[in-house]
Amino acid sequence: MMKCLSLLSIIILQTIIDTPKTQAGNLHDNTHCQQGQEVVAFSCPLAKSPKKKIVSLCATQKMVNKQAAVFYRFGPKKNIELSYPKKAMDPHQAFKRHRVVTEKQGEKITMNTWRFSLGAIEYQVYEELIGFREDYGVIVFDKKKKKELVRFGCDDGVVWNQKILNQWPLEK
Repeated sequence: MMKCLSLLSIIILQTIIDTPKTQAGNLHDNTHCQQGQEVVAFSCPLAKSPKKKIVSLCATQKMVNKQAAVFYRFGPKKNIELSYPKKAMDPHQAFKRHRVVTEKQGEKITMNTWRFSLGAIEYQVYEELIGFREDYGVIVFDKKKKKELVRFGCDDGVVWNQKILNQWPLEK
């Protein structure tokens, strides 16, 4: 009986991990991903951003087979201001994944980022885990000045597909 309960717990936990986290209705409502053509790896409306901007990481359908492209898109729903890369390329070359674990006042803080650079500017989609709280958003960082230029946290409506995002190896 105990083995059955343990196995059931593992199956339920794996289902939770593999299911995209979402707080909104339709998966494609708050995203720049093309419905039917792309999978939402990450997307959210940005809190306190002018013109209700959205940041999205969109994977082609083949991402499930690890043969795909991933695109970063940023801007209002009907007006993408930044799209990277311009043409499909290996997502492991286009984006780098980092994890930093620290502790503050006895609380563990884990920061996961998926990054790319255009010149001296680095764009980071982040997941920050502070104890049991999760925060998501985007950071724009000037590598030359070693300075954060802007940080937008996500508003309600976060889609975070751990199964796709964990396909990137951590950069050392």
